Amino acid sequence: MPGMRHPSIIIYDVPISTEFEDAQRAIQIHPESKQDLKIRFRLKGRKENTNHLNLEAPSPAFHKLKNLGGIAINWNMYQLKEFVHIKRCTTCQAFTHTANSGHCKNVTPFCGCCGGRHYTWKCRSREDFCINCSESNRPLGTNRKTDHRAVDL
Repeated sequence: MPGMRHPSIIIYDVPISTEFEDAQRAIQIHPESKQDLKIRFRLKGRKENTNHLNLEAPSPAFHKLKNLGGIAINWNMYQLKEFVHIKRCTTCQAFTHTANSGHCKNVTPFCGCCGGRHYTWKCRSREDFCINCSESNRPLGTNRKTDHRAVDL
């Protein structure tokens, strides 16, 4: 059985050239976070040649860091927020699995914006439609609104 996971922090748009050790040093400057935080992974950044750093922090350090809102690494300020781990398939838009996990039963994709039968990145529709809420309404008889995107959490 895997160990319990600590909450995660994400630091946005850090240059690719920045080493994990630089981020660790910047975090350790703060008195409540003296221990090393576990670096979980990097995500592609919004800006060119940047990435987002995902770090796992014990609860007291996590809350102190989250309240800072930003952190200076190598004399530059970077936005820092809580990172919530949610698995969502980019093929069927369902939660609890990813497209690469092999658990998706759909071969033809559902768009996360309009619910159409195409990939989200190919969407040209101006209408928002949540395929998840629509699929939930049918068998359960619920009346959830569907006028939003499935990709909006």
